[in-house]
Parts: sequence; C-alpha cells; structure tokens
Amino acid sequence: MNVRLEGTRLGAVTDTEGIYFIHAVDPGIYVLAASIMGYQKQTVKGVKVAADFTTTQDFILKEIAIEVGEVTVTAVRPVVEPDKTTSKYSMDSEEIARVSSVRNSETMMALQAGVDLDDRQSIRGSDTGSSRGREGASQVLFLVDGVPMQQARASGTTGSDNYSGRVFQRVNLSAIQEIAVITSGMEAEYGMAQAGVINIITREGRRDLHGSLYYTWVPPGKKHWGRDLKDHPLWQGRMKWGNSTWENETYTSPGPDGKRDTADDIPGLPAHRWQDYTAVPGHFLEGSFSGPISRNSSFLLTGKYTGEPAIFPAGSNRGMYEYPTSYTGFRASPLTFETTYKVGWDVTDRLKVKAGGLYAYDTNYIGTTRNSSTGIFIPLETSSGGKATYTHNLIYLTLTQWLTRNSFYESKFSWYRDAEESNGPNSASGEGLPEIPPQRDTAGYFITWPGRVSNYTHADFQNFDIKFDLSSQITRGHFIKSGFEVRVDRLNGYWGTMSSSGSPKVEYIANKELDSYVTPIQTAWYIQDKMEFEGLVANVGVRYDRYDIPHKWFPFTAMQQVMPQGESVTRLRYWGERVSMPAKQKWSPRIGVSHPITKSATMHYSFGVFRQPPAPGRIFTVQNRGGQPSKDYNNNSLIDDTEWGNQNNVRGWAAWPEVDYETTTQFEVGTDWNFVSDYVLRAAAYYKSATDQIGRMNPYWWDPNKESYFRASRSFDNAGFQDNKGFELSLQKKFSDNFSFLISYNLQWATTNGVEESRYYVIPDSTYIASGRYWTSWKVNPTTGLEEPVPLTTAQVQALGHRANEKIRSIQNGTALDWDPLKDEPLKPIKHWPDMWAFYEKNASRQAASSVSLPESYWGVQPRREGWGKISFTYTSPHSYGAWLGDVNINLFYQLKGGVIGGGYNLPNETSAKELAGPIDTRTDLAIEKRWPKAFGGVEVAFLVNVLNLFNQKAGPGGNNWYRYGLQTPPIDDPNYSFYRQPQNANVNPKYTGKHTDFSDFTRYTNFPRRIELGLKVVF
Repeated sequence: MNVRLEGTRLGAVTDTEGIYFIHAVDPGIYVLAASIMGYQKQTVKGVKVAADFTTTQDFILKEIAIEVGEVTVTAVRPVVEPDKTTSKYSMDSEEIARVSSVRNSETMMALQAGVDLDDRQSIRGSDTGSSRGREGASQVLFLVDGVPMQQARASGTTGSDNYSGRVFQRVNLSAIQEIAVITSGMEAEYGMAQAGVINIITREGRRDLHGSLYYTWVPPGKKHWGRDLKDHPLWQGRMKWGNSTWENETYTSPGPDGKRDTADDIPGLPAHRWQDYTAVPGHFLEGSFSGPISRNSSFLLTGKYTGEPAIFPAGSNRGMYEYPTSYTGFRASPLTFETTYKVGWDVTDRLKVKAGGLYAYDTNYIGTTRNSSTGIFIPLETSSGGKATYTHNLIYLTLTQWLTRNSFYESKFSWYRDAEESNGPNSASGEGLPEIPPQRDTAGYFITWPGRVSNYTHADFQNFDIKFDLSSQITRGHFIKSGFEVRVDRLNGYWGTMSSSGSPKVEYIANKELDSYVTPIQTAWYIQDKMEFEGLVANVGVRYDRYDIPHKWFPFTAMQQVMPQGESVTRLRYWGERVSMPAKQKWSPRIGVSHPITKSATMHYSFGVFRQPPAPGRIFTVQNRGGQPSKDYNNNSLIDDTEWGNQNNVRGWAAWPEVDYETTTQFEVGTDWNFVSDYVLRAAAYYKSATDQIGRMNPYWWDPNKESYFRASRSFDNAGFQDNKGFELSLQKKFSDNFSFLISYNLQWATTNGVEESRYYVIPDSTYIASGRYWTSWKVNPTTGLEEPVPLTTAQVQALGHRANEKIRSIQNGTALDWDPLKDEPLKPIKHWPDMWAFYEKNASRQAASSVSLPESYWGVQPRREGWGKISFTYTSPHSYGAWLGDVNINLFYQLKGGVIGGGYNLPNETSAKELAGPIDTRTDLAIEKRWPKAFGGVEVAFLVNVLNLFNQKAGPGGNNWYRYGLQTPPIDDPNYSFYRQPQNANVNPKYTGKHTDFSDFTRYTNFPRRIELGLKVVF
C-alpha cells in the first residue's frame, strides 16, 4: 500500500504486515492518503505532526470491484502521546494564533508548564545567565529550527551583561509553526544545557500567496503607579510651575563639539521645558508574507517594529521598554526591529533544502538621559555617552536527504552573531575621553545639558556551527539516531568607562592585539536508540562533549593580574604567559522509558546526566579598574594598541580558563492521564542534583621578590552545588468544542551552598625564575610605546630561585605557617603550567546552606520563589452565532507567583533572623478579538482589545522591602506607610523628610498598572 503526504514529496510503502514509516516530517497539519490497486483510496485530513513525537495514523481500505470515489476522514490525534519519555509541552501555530493577549515569543514560551514567569529564561528554577550569583550560563538550550543559539552575547533590551550566557530568543510570532518545551530528561542529541530545551520551529512558505498584518495601538496615558512626575513630591520645592522666572529660564548648549564657549554653542534653549511623556501613544506592527517561488520552492518573510510608549521620561519617547522591577531595573531600546525569513526547496523526491535566519536591531542611550531624577529636563535624543546599537543575526542552511526508504541524514550549517557598538565621545584609538561635567540650571539642581561621559563598547561574538544527524529505522522496534556537532566561536570585545573621578575601568575579551579573537571549539557526538516493544517505549543514548582552546591562552588568568607580567592591561596582553590549555571532555548517559498503564494513561521515567560548558566570559574576560587614562609613551598623539590600558593597574576580576563543565543529574517520574473526553492530567516529580556549578574563588600568588602572598582578582571555579526537588502539575484540554485551557503549577524546594569562595595558592619554583618568564622591572620602548620587561641579573635569578624552592619545601615538610594539612590540599605541580605549584584551600568562606528556590538567588539578583502557576483559557464562539457574535475569540492568561523569599530579618520578639516569603503576586490579562473571516472576498479582518493586568493588581516589592516595611513597620497598604529618601539625599527637600509622603510610589510595586491596547489584524 502506498501512503503519501499530500502536497509534499514525502511518502512510504507498507511492509507485508501493513506497517509504514514516514520520517523527517516538519511539524504542521497535513493530509495523508493511502491507496492500493483494487481498493478504495482513503484520505485523512488534519493529521497533526509535532516535533520529536511519533504520529500514528491507521487506514482501513475497502476492496472494490469498480472504480469509485475516495473516502475522506478527519484525523484525531491521541491526547496522550504513547512515546513520550520526558516532560514535554508544545503549542502549534493554531494555538498560538488564539492566544491574542500575547505578542512576543518570550511570553508565549512562559505559557508552558515549568517555564519561569519572571522573564529569566529559566525552567524549573534553573540558572539564568546572570552576571552575579551563580556565575553560570543560562541552563536552557534555545533552538530555532534545530539551530542552537546558546551562550552568545545578548545585550541591549535582553538585560544580560558582557560575560554571561543569556540567550537571545525573540522570534516573530507570525513566523512560528510550533514551540516545543522539554522541561526534563532531554535525549542524547541535546547538549549545552542542564535544565531543558526550548525549540522554536518556523513555518514553511505557503504554496499560494499568503500574508498578514497586525497593528497594535497603545493609547496615551500614565504607564506607572503613583502620580505624574511633573507634580510629584520628589521635586517639591525644586520644580516651580507658575513661577515665570523659573519657567522661562534659558541656557546655552555647548553644541556638537561638547565644548563650552566655542563657535557652535547654541544659546537661548529652555532650561525647564516639560516634555509630557504621558501624552505619547505607542505602536506595534508585525507583518508576514509567504508564497511560492517555483513549483517546488517557497518563501516566508516576517518583520516586526516596536514603538512602545516610554514608561518614564527616557532618551526617546518610543521604543522597547520594560517595567522596572525589584530585580531587573529600568531597560529601554529607542528603536527595535526584528525579522525572520525562510526559504524551502524540494530539490528531488530525496533531497530537501532549507535556508533561513533572523535579524534583530536594538539601540540604547548610554550615560545620563532623561530617566534620572535631576536629568528630567535633558532634551530628547540626548545623552552623556552617546548611543549604542545591538544586532543579532542568524543564518542557517539545512540539507535533508533520504538514503533509503527508512534512512536519512540531516546537515545543518549556521552562523550566529551578536554585535554591539557605541558611537559615544571617544578618542580615535577607541579609548574614552576625559569627562565633561553636566551643565545645570541657575539653582544648580536640574541638568540642562548632560555633559560627556565616555562609555565605549565594542563586541563581536560569533559562532559557526555544523551539525550532522543520521537516522535509520533499522527494524520496526529500533529507530537509531546518531550525529556529531562542531561549533567554533569567534569572540572579541572591549568595554570601558571614564568615571567621574577620571579613573577608567576596562574589560576585554581578546587574544593579544585588542581586535584579535579568541576561538574556542566545541565538539560533540551522540548515539541514541528509540525502542518500541508492544507499548513500551525506551529512549537510550549517550553523549560525548569536548571543549578545546586551539591557541595558547593565559593559564589561571586572574592569577597573572598580580604577577609582574600582568600588573596592567597592556602588560598582561603582551607579556602574560600563554600555554596550551588542556581539553575539557565529558560523557553523559541518558535514558527515558514510557509504558501504558491503561488505554488512556501512561507513565514515564527518565534519568540523565547533563553537561554545560562555562559561559565565554568565565573563561576569557579580564577586567582592570583604577589608574589613569592610557599614556602616549611614543608621543605620536594616539593611544596605540601597544599602549591601550597601560595605566589600568588595579585588578578588577578575571576569568579562570581552567573551569570545567557544569553538571546536573536529573531523575523524573511522571504520568499522563486522559481521564475523560480530551482532558489530560499530567503530573511529574523530579529531583536535580547540580554539581560543579560555577562559583567564586580567590586566587593567591606567592611572589619570591616580595616573599608574600598577593590576592588576585576574584575569579571562578566549580565549587558550587544545588539540590532541587519538586512537583509539576498540569491539566490541559486542547482546542475542541470551542474552548481550550491549560492549568499548571510548579512547587519546588532547593538546597544550595550559597556562594562558596575557595582559595587557590600558586607558587613558582627556581626553574620558573631562571626560565626568563619572570621579571621585576620594566622599560618603555620609545618607538612602539610598549612596556617591555628587564631581564633578571644572575644574582637575582639565584636569590629569587632559592626563596621559591625554600617556600615549596616548607609546605612539603609541613613547616610552613600558612599551610594547614587539616583544610588544605597537598601541594602539587600544575600539569599544564610548567614550573608552577599549587594547592587548594576548600570552603574558605563558605556561606551557610539555605533553602531557596533558585541557586543564584543568594545574592538577591533574581526573585526567589518556591512556586508559580498559570492558567491560559481560550474560547471561540461558533461562526453560526452570526456576524457580530460569531467568531469572537476570548483569551485569558492568569499568572500566580509565590512570594519572593527574603532573609536576614528579625521579626518582633525574635532574636534569630529568618528567611520567609513575601506576598503572592498575581496578574490577569484578557484579550477579546472579533474576526470577520471573509470580510472582503477571502480577506480576514479582526479587531482586538487587549487588557493587561485586568484587575490592576499591585504586586508587592522585593523580599527585602516587604519585610522591612511589611513586618517591622506598617504594611505597604497602611495609609500611614512612609517610604522616603534619607535626609542627606540632596534629591529630597529636607522639609518633606519625615512626613507621610511616599517619594517612590511610582516604583513601589513590581508590576505595571492596567494597560489597554487596541489592535487590528488583516489576513489574506
């Protein structure tokens, strides 16, 4: 019997028992047809294919004597997937289209069970790529069409930093065919993650022309709590509205050159011109267009512009703005544009080619803008540090070829780049210029011109990825998949700032010259077998990961900052010792099992070890603080690369390239139960043991010239751990009978060692001293401006070498006063750094273990919650209800977040500090959409009303403020509650200090006020 997917070149022939397999089918809805000579052809419509699941479709063909018409039926996909061996959730394009209250991919992902609700790229309380706390990369693998987008620099509006592994994840909703989320037990093919996988699969181009346009209008109005800032008590006695002298005061701008009293000065500018930030409407526009290129090829193109109104006064009135919370702060992008594109070509019946990608562009103002209290009168589109642009660019090519009826391979080639550039007031060499103080009004309070502050930045983070997978259905019960992946990163960046005191801070990822790249290589290989035996399904696999630095690199980079060759940025880059770094490599077994309990219920079990390399910054980034601007030693009126950073001689922090893979071992048992109709109850209990997590470490260098230990920059090691256990519950009904819903709740407990700061001591021996790799003094090359070492004399080599050997012998024989055999490890030679010896002092300043919901939350950077839940409900009225009541789509999204955990507070009549949870945070969003499916000859038109935070819920502040003002002083809803700035703060008029006036009412809550949006959709 022949079975074919209509409209494609995919199909299969059944074996003698009527079994067939069709592999490499993209997620979507298909028409499946079966035929054989002498039997009536049968066609099944609405066959749904989901990523990583097997879709079963049976046929019963009737024997016929004469030719008759075909039989058409509608497929019904089982609500419980029999081959599900992990906790996996998905949404297809139809479900996404019905969730009218959501307009971005990040929030759409958060609808799934297990995904965090705090916009932190977290699954079941995993690390988030924060620059503080646990110091690790985001533990979630994010894929677009199977292409990894992990551990790239993702600055700008995404809220990450220069060094972390936070992942860019904005994909236009109009481009998405399916979002699949794995919250536990990933198969062996998935690496570079410890917590889970989010895979966005984009749509194929249509065989006919198809397009959509979605416009949203945000009415003007105040977008924050509290009073309008124009009349806010924060400026009582400072703003003098009604005083003509104050209102008509003018100032002279220094003009484009930034220098006062020059020819381009601009006089007569209003000093106190109020630009009403609440009078600005917002605009969102997203469109898509797809269609055929030829008979066997098609395209898809989508674009999105975000022009959201500013929440507070900012450098621009429109852009991408996020409401400030107790853990994110204020973030903004004046201009944001995103596009997704894809081309598909069925070259032959056996070869399929896809090419696609995405591009996003963000901007941001640097330095002082209108979003500061004293800078509220700074003109629009103005800042003290200029503007930075952020671009995110992905391009990929996929080849799928069938080798036999049951075997095929897939090759993916991709390039991804995150780039950042600033256009601020910097010198020709890229170094910051001296600061020019801001200009203020006559009263000396409000800033009229922001001055000049050099915050220069350059980042170019790229990765090239090749992934090859070979799949074969070798027997009916064994589906083998094996493959390898090679990823090459090209990383370069430098960031700097000139502080108000004139002391610069610089950070960089570079090899030697400032514009050189570091190029780590990651390789992986895996094999897995999906076995099926009479209802029992087992996924068994193993994965091998390896991380190489192909060029020589600084061993123990942070240590070298206090060695003579690393006491400035320039010296470390040019004279720091580089050696061949040992490879990091790990094996990871995975197993998942699913079996039926009854006809409508299954159980699944999974165990796996998951490895993840450190974020690039933990291996390569160096920071230096203090000092003075670089000196032009060769007097050529430029700061050459050989001079950049020669005065930055105060250590900041630095990477530790010896850090190894982080490891998480996961266990899970779960059940899916279709207890009635199409209602499915899912429950899972899980345990995660995270070891070798990136923590903080203090390195010490023993200098034989000074005969003392010197503490280097704080760096990183694998001393962190966390145990996490919890439950994940969900009740779901897919769309049928005009409605659907998903209710889920996560409850978990974690025990972590907080932040464990071990110590690492390094001592050189006499061979190192005599090798010419150690110096104590420098001289300047007058031609290049480079500081060059002065070789040691013979006498120095002998004396310093003797001291070094004596120090080593004193530790080995136990006579050294600074080595304790009860807590220090034995002194050993460093294998990859010749002539160096080292020992560890573990648990040097270990923080007490605590019961929290997130590992990195010890530092209070992220909200800590033990539980969170969500409800997504959709109802669509039947078309038969008429022109005005029919085709109405109502979508409700309710989220509940457990109270933020705070600690260290003594409650009344108690002497010991306690760690308790604050108030529960809830929010409800409601969207009502009226569609006219064929309003203009096949063109669908829809009108949308979207209400965010329907009940105007005021989420409480972070844990610290809740305890301070909710338990130890009147609660935040008490009319006598007072939260004001301290008297010594010049921003507050002293006569208002102590009064019952809240100076921070506009940022008191971590949620935003009710917001109404109006939208218009056109689909053709």
